[in-house]
Amino acid sequence: MMRFGTLLIALHLGMLSTSVFAHQVYVSYDQNQQTHNVLDTSTTVDATGSTLTTSFDLTEQWQWSFNVGRASGSEPFNERLSTDLDTKHLSSTMSFYQDAWSYTLNVARYRDEVAVLRPDAREIYTSSASSPSISVAAQYQFPIANWYFGLDVGLSYGEYEIDSVATRDRNVTTRTQEDSTSVTASIGLTASYWIELTQTQSLYIGSSVYWDQVLDSDHSQTQIRATRTPRTGQPATVRRQQFEGGYRDENSGQLSVFATYGFASDWSLSASYAHPLNSDYSDNGFSVMLGYQF
Repeated sequence: MMRFGTLLIALHLGMLSTSVFAHQVYVSYDQNQQTHNVLDTSTTVDATGSTLTTSFDLTEQWQWSFNVGRASGSEPFNERLSTDLDTKHLSSTMSFYQDAWSYTLNVARYRDEVAVLRPDAREIYTSSASSPSISVAAQYQFPIANWYFGLDVGLSYGEYEIDSVATRDRNVTTRTQEDSTSVTASIGLTASYWIELTQTQSLYIGSSVYWDQVLDSDHSQTQIRATRTPRTGQPATVRRQQFEGGYRDENSGQLSVFATYGFASDWSLSASYAHPLNSDYSDNGFSVMLGYQF
């Protein structure tokens, strides 16, 4: 979902970057799938939500944007249990445009909360994950007739912190804490086509592909297992284990298609679909966005 949300922002900012001192606001309906490892099992949850994006042209070359969104969903875990998912994301981007080049600095934070519930709503598993990141990117865009092509490269630093608690029965509780950091390089290609329908209506369609390559990563994990005696309810044994190993994320990418219909001069309606490449932790995503330029 991270790349999907970033793509939507980049798409619309790139389209409107030629306007002088134009400000935009977008409201979107988002639907995506997320895969999580829960109780030694991979479970997929369909989440729906909304995103608010605003961008402001500070000068002819500088632009600032802000993005905030939330999504949630619930799916059966098995015949007796259900999985609840709640996600939030927040990001801020500063962009500089010069001729066919653009440069961006992005700061973002994502938070996922997952819970597995019994029929009586008692939690047997909870997980809270936070992933702040900072990234820089450069994009070169050039037109050929009504076609627009873009190439962008980027570098990002991200952290991943997760705290999960599993209660398999009333007497055994396992708490797992993970801390990861990574440095990732990315490259993306975009091809789009612009069609003028009338003086106030236009259609903009295209596709893009991105690839993220992990350059360096570090991962540590601490697991605490507490076993209580049935009679007293007090901890009988507490076992702590620490691990050092590889980063949980692998090299991955995303393929996306999008379409934007501009109408009434200042309004636009967009749709975008994203499919992951070589990723075990994110799935297909779909978004519909309504935008206004003022």
